[in-house]
Amino acid sequence: TDTHWNELGAFYGVQAMAQQLAKDFPGLRVPQLADFAVTWITWGGLDLGHMLGAHAWLRDHHPKLTVRPGLELPPFQRDMKVLFYHDSFGGVLPHLWLAYFPNTEFHLYHHFDLEEILADKAQLAISLLVERSLRDLRKY
Repeated sequence: TDTHWNELGAFYGVQAMAQQLAKDFPGLRVPQLADFAVTWITWGGLDLGHMLGAHAWLRDHHPKLTVRPGLELPPFQRDMKVLFYHDSFGGVLPHLWLAYFPNTEFHLYHHFDLEEILADKAQLAISLLVERSLRDLRKY
């Protein structure tokens, strides 16, 4: 009962972004589901549950991904400075992304800032916008 990504959906988003990045960064380690242990947890109803007034009794089962020990990254990937600008859909993404790009700084609802990117000497800047409300696009 949530319109946002769960961790499994976020994993596939991270994997798709890394697949595209691998075209420009040969040798980049692309996430594989086998890199994670998947367990299931139960939560109360999320944003749709709240909209329906049913969050107190509605229960959802969500996948929880935990990085398996021993994940090895190429040094260039481990050290790559990344600025990641995202909306609320990126909220569940950081721990998955950080397993592959540990030198990442996340900015929620932050405008893409070229001066900041240059000042931080970022090698990569990503803007993730997955908005369910076209009216809210004005924020960006």
